[in-house]
Amino acid sequence: MTTPLRILYVEDTPADAELIIIRLEKEGFLFHWQRVETAETYLQALMEYPDIILADWNLPQFSGLQALALMQENKLDIPFIIISGNIGEEAAVEAMRKGATDYLLKDRPQRIGLAVRNALEQKQLRETRKQSEAQLRFQSELIKNVYDAIYSLDHHFNVTFWNHTAETIYGWKFEEIIGRSESIYLQTEYLEFSFQEIIEQLDTQNAVQVNLIQTSKSGQKFDIESKIRVLRDDQNEIIGYVFVNRDITQRRAAEKSLAESEEKFRQLAENIHEAFMLTDTSLENIIYTSPAFEEVWGQTRESLANNPNAVQECIHPDDFVSVAHARNQLLTHGIPMDIEHRILGSDNSIRWIHSRAYPVFDENQKIIRIAGIAEDITDRIKSVELLLQSHDRLRRAEQVSQSGYWEFDLKTQLVRASQGARVIYGLEDKTWTITQVQQLPLPKYRNALDSAMRTLIANLGPYDIEFEIQRPTDQKIVAIHSVAEFDASRKVVFGIIQDITVRKNAEDERKKSVEELKIAYDATIEGWSQAMDLRDEETEGHTQRVTAITLKLAREIGVPEEALIHIRRGTLLHDIGKLGVPDAILHKPGPLSPEEWVVMKKHPEYAYQMLYPVKYLRPAIDIPYCHHERWDGTGYPRGLKGEEIPLAARIFAVIDVWDALTSDRPYRQAWPQEKAFCYILDQCGKHFDPQILKVFTRFMEVEINQEINS
Repeated sequence: MTTPLRILYVEDTPADAELIIIRLEKEGFLFHWQRVETAETYLQALMEYPDIILADWNLPQFSGLQALALMQENKLDIPFIIISGNIGEEAAVEAMRKGATDYLLKDRPQRIGLAVRNALEQKQLRETRKQSEAQLRFQSELIKNVYDAIYSLDHHFNVTFWNHTAETIYGWKFEEIIGRSESIYLQTEYLEFSFQEIIEQLDTQNAVQVNLIQTSKSGQKFDIESKIRVLRDDQNEIIGYVFVNRDITQRRAAEKSLAESEEKFRQLAENIHEAFMLTDTSLENIIYTSPAFEEVWGQTRESLANNPNAVQECIHPDDFVSVAHARNQLLTHGIPMDIEHRILGSDNSIRWIHSRAYPVFDENQKIIRIAGIAEDITDRIKSVELLLQSHDRLRRAEQVSQSGYWEFDLKTQLVRASQGARVIYGLEDKTWTITQVQQLPLPKYRNALDSAMRTLIANLGPYDIEFEIQRPTDQKIVAIHSVAEFDASRKVVFGIIQDITVRKNAEDERKKSVEELKIAYDATIEGWSQAMDLRDEETEGHTQRVTAITLKLAREIGVPEEALIHIRRGTLLHDIGKLGVPDAILHKPGPLSPEEWVVMKKHPEYAYQMLYPVKYLRPAIDIPYCHHERWDGTGYPRGLKGEEIPLAARIFAVIDVWDALTSDRPYRQAWPQEKAFCYILDQCGKHFDPQILKVFTRFMEVEINQEINS
């Protein structure tokens, strides 16, 4: 028996609410519902944990946005749909940005059923996808650590492309080497074959793998494993070459070391601390274990052969249930396992293990193997505990950090200071001259301090300022927070200072960490984008072109600057879902069959599944998920129509098609711009948003004129 939905409806007009309720009944929903119209009754009803909330945008004493905020303040994850008679696009976008699931107009109640189903499905997806976040983090780290130098040469062997990793490895910046001879800058030595022999092989094979020695800008030599692929035009003439180079210097050194000494090989193997194991889908038949397995798990390969359950049996009893649940999720649903747990040694000693296991799929997406990685993290756990203890001591020290009191007599121009103030300032005398005090702050703060003091004395504002001094006793830079008041009757300024050096240093470190994290995020996205371009050679360069022009068009339309970062990320990742499409379909030279199109059209959903668990990418998900939707509702994957399609996706859709039409593809030449314009304008109101096309037309005329005149 189906459990009825519990619907909470925030609406002050009963007739409006009943129209929506009647519509839901016609849609076949089974539910109980409650209508409220004030914040008090809403909060009471909210504590009964409804399954879904419908809310009017404006009520006499309340609003849908306030209702959304109250729900979020109570840490509740409930689908929230705005239903209004007059909500504008900006308000709707703001509501969605703040966490509303959907919005619709009261005069279009026919979409309520779809909206409710989608909202409930999204909540269910959220609940089932939490464990996939760890897998995505692992994939992100994997991509970030794939550092191949990629560059291309034209048929004259001059550099036409040079990626960031090439800059890092070789030391030559893009602007230094682009358009110049690669052989002169890198001083390439070809080992197995001469350069001419490699060119002759590429003439017939299209791709070769060779070993090279190349020299960096600083003169350092690298052993390079190079995969070279030939580039051809439509007449099959060679127009250039692509090099994917990997620095294997360390690998070569390791191989040489291993060849020289079996003992060195044994020591190296013993120092690899992560244990790797490959099993069949039952987890009982062990195919391979790495040498470190015994060190991490305390089980020999021989003991595993005799008892496949030996690993499970050493798991700490308190952690057995959680590990068993993770294993079950892996085997029954293919959800990767990523868990930290304890194990018991033969001497009952306790160690911490980080266990990860992933399904290995065949070309039909069937699980054929389970790959497991385990790492002994006992030392790390102990370090974290010590770090927490240190953090607690630091926090207590900051709470009792020294402060001091001072008085400045305007008549005598002398400053009297307490013991605490003298220690902070590094001045031993109880009474200071104002000149002594003024010389202590770093020069960049002195004008601000003088201004704050004059403002206080003139009774124009408070004295509350942070600055830095160089203490004369030890030349240490100290951060100070100072507050003061002015006694006009006595002509005395009196105040309190506090040493905030620890706090300021912590703030600086936090800001630095945030900036480094942002850079890492963008580097990850760039890595994903490059990985997709390398996989789909037919659209090489497409992602970079559409990213640049989409941002320009978005600015022209009036998208706020703070939203452009999400549009940029969404554009770079617009086809990331194709990573889930098999190569046989993605690279098929001929037309796709109906069955293959079904698989291909799933790539927006794959994109949603990959990106949604990553919180910082959620604002960028509209383009990867919705850029194949059409204005008239005939697109995919959800058949959204009109302004149901997110604005970012509507903007990008025009640019995506424009670039596809005006770029050469293996199966056709680029269309002339006039022909592409005619096609896009013909799709007004069908594929594209008419309002966006108006701006696009003006925008492209300016862009084309600038190209002609440049």
